[in-house]
Amino acid sequence: MSNGWFEPYEGGSRYWNAGVYLNRTDRTSLYLGYRQTDPLNSKAVSLNLGYQLSHRYYVAAGASYDFGLSQALSNSLTLTRTGSDLTVTVGVTYTAFVNTFGFQFLVVPNLALLNGNQFSSQSLTGNRR
Repeated sequence: MSNGWFEPYEGGSRYWNAGVYLNRTDRTSLYLGYRQTDPLNSKAVSLNLGYQLSHRYYVAAGASYDFGLSQALSNSLTLTRTGSDLTVTVGVTYTAFVNTFGFQFLVVPNLALLNGNQFSSQSLTGNRR
């Protein structure tokens, strides 16, 4: 995968990135990407790994390092549990560029099945035929 944009005048901004995503049958996923931003002289490499621990649990870790600025940009670690009603994600992040820590807590309802029936507008309004 790749994308980018360039301003057509002398000294204009230039941005592009390219990456490879691999999703393996052994329940692992990997993303390796490179991003360049000029005239900021940013040359960042990102690596993200994911692993499906079981049917319900998924763990992901990511890191970015900028070789142009010679410093780590960010690191993250998340754990996701998918239940019958909710998907819950808990994670921590550290952004070295601005020296901040973060905490993630995300709760998302699973609406694929509602009361054992296929999700539809009728099941939301209670209208049954």
